[in-house]
Amino acid sequence: MRLAWRAAVAIAASAIVIPVFVTPATASHSWNGYHWSTGSYPINLDPTNSLSDGFRDTGISTDVNADWNRSSRFANTQRFGANDATTRSDCPYPAGRSYRMCDYNWGATGWAGLAQIHINGNHITDGRVRVNNYYGTSNSYRRHVLCQEVGHVLGLDHQASGNNSCMDDSSAGWDELHPNAHDYEMLERIYDHRHTSLAATAGTGERTLHREVCSNRTVTRLADGTLLVELFLPPPAQ
Repeated sequence: MRLAWRAAVAIAASAIVIPVFVTPATASHSWNGYHWSTGSYPINLDPTNSLSDGFRDTGISTDVNADWNRSSRFANTQRFGANDATTRSDCPYPAGRSYRMCDYNWGATGWAGLAQIHINGNHITDGRVRVNNYYGTSNSYRRHVLCQEVGHVLGLDHQASGNNSCMDDSSAGWDELHPNAHDYEMLERIYDHRHTSLAATAGTGERTLHREVCSNRTVTRLADGTLLVELFLPPPAQ
């Protein structure tokens, strides 16, 4: 599966290589300290919930949002947006400084969950979370995937296996459905300062100048200088 994903995102050999520094999922599991700009805490990103009715009815998205709001840095309030099949399939980035959550059967993509985040400078400007129904629709599957991908959108990388965190992307992590204390500690460290002005929303025209593939992360530098960071969760073992 992972090889199929790499093949799908590989670029031509003539591309100019630009170093992209990747933070391993060790004691520090932020990805280069990228974060949302803010003038005060807690931050409310007003995430748009475009999950299917069946997904919403389980209350999983509400529970996952509440889990991440246990961090002193966030008090996100979901907005329930359009969730027709076209919206969920396209999962458009929200207008403004926020992120959207969608689920859909995207087929055998090689990823169960995918977080895609635009970055301008050091600041996240918008993002989207996708949960692939092709690989599962059980409550535990959806809870693990959504918890991890939302964690990525907030600025966290994967955690190492065995840490009892939903940020564990290993084959052993599928019964880990919540953040752990280290996830909250990392958010405190990432968001340990304030900004006097908020970052402007970056353009999202995704014409690739460079793409760097590293295990379960892809970093693409777009034509306007914005970075598109994509972090994916491999599907559970069949």
